[in-house]
Amino acid sequence: ADRVLDCSGVALPCGIGPGGLPAPGEAALGDRVIRTLGALDHALPALVGKRVLVVGAGHTAARAIERLATIATVIWCVRRANQQPVVEICDDPL
Repeated sequence: ADRVLDCSGVALPCGIGPGGLPAPGEAALGDRVIRTLGALDHALPALVGKRVLVVGAGHTAARAIERLATIATVIWCVRRANQQPVVEICDDPL
């Protein structure tokens, strides 16, 4: 991937790996890791035609993919085996 979007649901910047530790090679990515939807919105023009790895299984990841779908190649991954992305939560405003 050319860029990585962390939608893991952690409010403070931390690693994408298990327990908030950096994933292998994550440190080498530096500022190529996008950590908020606001930063994603700012980066959208630079993502045209790029490959973007979206990490996360929730609504933030789904909304990010929706924004990226027409301009970039999206690779979506979740951190837990057998996890269904975007589980419906009753009365959730997202």
